[in-house]
Amino acid sequence: MNYTKEQLEKLPKWAQSEIKSLEMYKKSLEQRIMQFEGEAETNTYIREVLDRMPIQNNAQIEFQTGDIKLNTVSVYVRKDGDIDINSDSRLGHTMVIMPRAANSFYITFIER
Repeated sequence: MNYTKEQLEKLPKWAQSEIKSLEMYKKSLEQRIMQFEGEAETNTYIREVLDRMPIQNNAQIEFQTGDIKLNTVSVYVRKDGDIDINSDSRLGHTMVIMPRAANSFYITFIER
């Protein structure tokens, strides 16, 4: 909806705040749609076999593991281009990185 600055200023502060919040949410959704459709740049994809589906730029991906899904691993691309991997375990487990080959590794959790 289009409105003038004067119209917005006549509204109560809570209404002005709500409108601004909704406008930011709308912009965020529009950006996500553009990235999903390949119209905006992104560095994060979900891969299924040979298909690559873009998702929000610099999105943080979280994986849940363990019998009751209490171990989590989060992965995202940092602003400097490095990949950040961190974990959170509610079972007192520690993340361990295990090499598979020169260009491959896996993450497992062990009890402390």
